[in-house]
Formats: sequence, structure tokens, C-alpha cells
Amino acid sequence: MVDASSPNKTTDCADLPQFKAPYDRTDGDVILRSCDNISYRVHRIILMMASPVFADMFNLPQPSESPVTAADQLTVSPPAVVDLTEDGKTIRGLLDACYPFGDPILDDLDTARSVLEAAMKYEFAKATRFSERKLQAFVTREPLRVFAIACRLNFEEMAKSAAEQVHSQSLFKQGMVYVEELDQVPAGCFHRLLQYYRRRGQWQELKFCTAHAHGSKGKGKRGGKRRVSDAPPPFDSPEADVIITTSDNVCFRVQATFISMAAPGLADRLPARSTLDTNVKEDCGDRHVSVEEDSRTLAGLLQLCHPTATPDIPADDLDYIACLVHAARKYRVEKVIWLIKLLWPRYIPLDPFRTYFLASSYGWTSEARTAADVLLSKTIESIEGWYSPILEDIHTRPYYRILAYHAKCSAAISATGTEMTAWLDDDATKTIYCSNFEALLQRPSPQTIKDDSTVAKLVALILEKKCSSCPPPSRSLPHVAFCNSTASKVKELVEKVDFDTL
Repeated sequence: MVDASSPNKTTDCADLPQFKAPYDRTDGDVILRSCDNISYRVHRIILMMASPVFADMFNLPQPSESPVTAADQLTVSPPAVVDLTEDGKTIRGLLDACYPFGDPILDDLDTARSVLEAAMKYEFAKATRFSERKLQAFVTREPLRVFAIACRLNFEEMAKSAAEQVHSQSLFKQGMVYVEELDQVPAGCFHRLLQYYRRRGQWQELKFCTAHAHGSKGKGKRGGKRRVSDAPPPFDSPEADVIITTSDNVCFRVQATFISMAAPGLADRLPARSTLDTNVKEDCGDRHVSVEEDSRTLAGLLQLCHPTATPDIPADDLDYIACLVHAARKYRVEKVIWLIKLLWPRYIPLDPFRTYFLASSYGWTSEARTAADVLLSKTIESIEGWYSPILEDIHTRPYYRILAYHAKCSAAISATGTEMTAWLDDDATKTIYCSNFEALLQRPSPQTIKDDSTVAKLVALILEKKCSSCPPPSRSLPHVAFCNSTASKVKELVEKVDFDTL
């Protein structure tokens, strides 16, 4: 980003580092200085012709500190210095694309990416086209990195080309692969890449950079504007000195002292007492603020903090809970955040996918792992195939983490082996054993071995004598002891898998 004050700032050229050719000409009338303190003496006219952003900046009227005298007109002023947030190598690439000194040298992916991002930021059309072609050249060598960069910059064709290389090179054949560039890409993009990969590249209508429809129609917006109404008690006090109006036109009358203690972030938005909102009636008080939340969300937020209110926290409405957490984080309502974290485990069984991704986006590591442990009872294919619009709002790291966690837990079970002594403790009755642990490898969860379908399959194998590892069937099968012992071992193995560093 350009330093807004920098065009006005001048400095003695003797205090600046030496410029490297060819950006050291004495007729240069502006100096670009990088974040790593590398300076380039260049020409305004070239920058203005190449970049509308620089043209607008240089055309801004500059305040005159003092009247210009005849003597001042004879004095050569040192060039102004413009501080940029990019490093010297990136700025050099931009300038090389504009000046007639030869093409920029973009011989590594990081430089090509940084120059492309800067060219788009400052609207250097020629530099954008050149660096885009250079980035495309890395598709074969580093397809996943190029895919992530293309998705972030919304280059759909480049993303598709990179996805084709990911598939043709069987990049995920040995397991999940991750690159740092994915940290800045919505998880939805990575989800679509995995679906494309699993379908062997047979998804021609897919758009990687944008969300795809899943056959559900969005809810239509309700027409018309609701009439202004008052919130229910205790947020309807005529003695209140603050009015908070929600998006559905419900007025909450509260005390400023209460808001300042319960929701500091909301208190920061309150106008000073001397500021009047002319759109509010006189009986609404002299401090008024409108918020983006609806009345149900704001009511829940305030009720959970108010000493006399009776809050209603639904046990089966995760959408509402997510709205509450979003508002609580926004307005710094720590009590609500603390309370919902305590209640989070009861929402996990309702929707382990969303509770995992929501907890991850909130930075709730413990709650995220609890949800991840529940997801271990599902196959990796079902996790990869699950989609919700929430994937467009979070970065790829949590999405990759649950897939990698599932794979590591499965590997831990596989590494233990299928010997009976490795799974059954001394107290368990060792008359039932089956070497078929495929179900556990696909769903590496203690719950898997306790599922009715798994137990029924196990018993059927024994009764039908189809498992050579199992002893002859008996009238009373101690499968409960077997399942409990095996589930305990699975739980022990899963707990040893490091979740936080994935």
C-alpha cells in the first residue's frame, strides 16, 4: 500500500542509499522505496502512464507549506519519496515490466507471485499480463502452489490448468499434500480440487474459484421494511439512555453503563451524548446506534449478560448459536463466548462437521478436536464429500487438518497390527477374534467397533465360520467384552495422535 503522506515527503538524496542502474538516473523525479529500504529513482510520467493508481496519486493536489518565491523556482528540489509495502525484488520486477530495459527476471514462483499481486494492486496492466504468464509456467513443476495462488487471485483458467496437473501427476496418491499458499485460500476451493481429483478429472463444468450450487435454493428475502417496534422486557425501559436498533427495526432501550460492562465493542460504537441522530424520534433518547444483527441475536446476547433477564439457549439451533458467537466476538462479550464454549459439546452430535469448522474458525482448539474425534466415525470419502457454504468463509488449513487427522489415526491403528494380544486386554475374554479390521481403518473411531452393524457383521462371520482367525462358535458369544476392549485400545491410539500441529 502506498504511504498516503509519502508524495509530500522529500529528503536529501545524500541520505539515501546508492541506486542501482538503470534506476539511478539523475533526471528521475520520484523515488520508490521498498519495505526493505531499497530505493529506485524513477520518472513520474512513466509510472502515471503504466498505472492508474500512481496517476491518481500524483494528480492529487499537494498542500503548499509556504508561498513559492522567485528564489524557490530557481532551486532544484530533491525528488519526493514514496514508501511502498512491497520488497525491493518485487518493485524491481514491476519497474522492469514498464521500462524499456528488458523483461523482468521472474525465475522463481515466489517472485512471480509477488510481482503479479503488486501489479494487480497498482493496476500495472503490462506487468500483470507478463507475471501471469510467468506464473502459468510453474504449473507443471508446482501445480498445488499455483492452484492456491490462482484461486486466491481468481484466475479460473490457471486454477483449472493446475488442477489438471494435480490429477495427472497423482499428487494425492500417497495421501494429503499441503502447501503454505493454501492458508490464504477458502477451504471450498480445496474441497472442489479434491472432488475433481476423486472423479479422475471428470467434472468439466466445475469452477474452482467460486462456490458451486448443491441443488438447494436459497431463501428469498422478505419484501418490505418492518415497522419499528420495542424489544420485550427488560429492554424496553423508558429510563434507558441508549437505543440500539436491530436490522429488523426492533429498538432495545438499555443503560449505557450496562453496555459498557457487558459489550465493550458495542459501547465503542455509541455516539457521544452531545451527538443527536436526527432520524430518531425525540423519545428514543440522545444516544442511538444501529447494528447489523437481528432482534433475536441481540436479545440473546444481552439476555445472557443481564442480571434480571431469562435467556433461552436452544439445544438444537446451531445457526442461532453461530450468530450469537459471531456477535459476541464482534462486540467482545466475553461472558457469552465463555458460556457457549461450555455448551459446545452438546451441539457437536447434531452437526459434527459445522461444529468442527466453526470451532476451528474461532480458534477453539479443544472444541475443534472434540468434533474431529466424532468425525473419525465417518469415512474419509464422506468427509471429503461434505459441503456447506461455511467452507467458503474459512481457510483451507482446518479442512486439511481433519483429513490429515483421520489419515493419521487410521495409520496408527494399522501400525498396531492385527494380533489378538495387541488389542484385547488380559481381563477380556479372548474367545472372539477376527483379523478383519477394515472397518476400523476406514472409520478409526472407538464408536466404529461398537456400532450395531459392526458387531452384527463380526458375530455373523464367527457363526458362519467364514473367518479363519476366529475360534469355533459357542452358544454364548462374549462380543461385548471384545468390543469394549478393542474400543478402549482405539481410543488410546487416537489420543496419542498430535492434532494441533497438523
